[in-house]
Amino acid sequence: MEKIYSFRYNLLKIILPVFAVLTIYSIWNIYSVHQLPLYVNETNTLCEYYFNGTFDYTAKLRENVLYNKTTLKPGEGILYTAVIDHINLTFSYTFDIKPRPRNLSIETKIAAKLESPDRWIRLLTEMETEKLLFLKENQEFNMILNITNIQKIVDQIDFEAGIRSLSYNLTILPNINVIGEILDNEIKDTFNSELIISFISGGKMGDYINIGNLQKLSSNKLTQESERYLVAVELQRKNSYIYTAIWFSIFAATTVLYLKYKPAAPKVSRTREEEILDKYKELLYETSDKPPETENTISIDTIDDLVKTAEILLRPILHTVDEKKHIFYIIDDDTKYQYITIE
Repeated sequence: MEKIYSFRYNLLKIILPVFAVLTIYSIWNIYSVHQLPLYVNETNTLCEYYFNGTFDYTAKLRENVLYNKTTLKPGEGILYTAVIDHINLTFSYTFDIKPRPRNLSIETKIAAKLESPDRWIRLLTEMETEKLLFLKENQEFNMILNITNIQKIVDQIDFEAGIRSLSYNLTILPNINVIGEILDNEIKDTFNSELIISFISGGKMGDYINIGNLQKLSSNKLTQESERYLVAVELQRKNSYIYTAIWFSIFAATTVLYLKYKPAAPKVSRTREEEILDKYKELLYETSDKPPETENTISIDTIDDLVKTAEILLRPILHTVDEKKHIFYIIDDDTKYQYITIE
């Protein structure tokens, strides 16, 4: 039976630290999984949409030797002011959205401004824009640039400002507002395009008209923020509780068995002299001198009897060691009472 107990104890002494480590790890795992969020914020795209605004022009020419033709399209040549009668300008746009929203409405406007760079800027009213550009709206916006009419307005502003503008810009500003509804979310956006037409005089290239970038693309999307519950994290938390309960139970049971089979600590044997010294330490007086010779020497059988004698005689008990002999004695005049033990 003792061998079986010893085998079990030695086995438990090996596996107990393993279960202790697994229990600590499972507790750490609970802390770790609780650092993971149960909810995560997500951005969902409800729709994406694209704007494409395009200008185009056809310049009507006077009789000329330079081009020997009546019209110029983009990329066909420089628009020299002297040969230009007027310019037919169009603006069209496309709006592509997926999925298509409910109650979709699109509102378009075109504004314009005249500018003498670093001098003055004149924003035209809606009526002035329509009149100056002969603005018409069908499936696209049609405009006519009459250089003579534009120059008259510039000359009038220069006269009032007391300056002379050799070069100036006419900027056309289409504005498209879109309103709709997708999944109870409102979509509301504005597309702004810009065409800068520069009337340049006195440069190395002479007097000419420069028409800027004819196309502008723009894209955007409608998003919705949502909160998603992470089922996997919740499952991790539940599993961590289960594993911790299992490993802690095994560790506790192993600890109980370890203590059960652990051998009792061997008792430390004490000598008779050590027991006496411990029991009567308050009554004994240590001395290094040998007991004196007296007329009478009485040997006492037990230490208890010697203690009783000391109490009767009201004498102290002296203790000395002579080689391996422990001598406990009392001196009363010429009589010595002693009790001797040998180690």
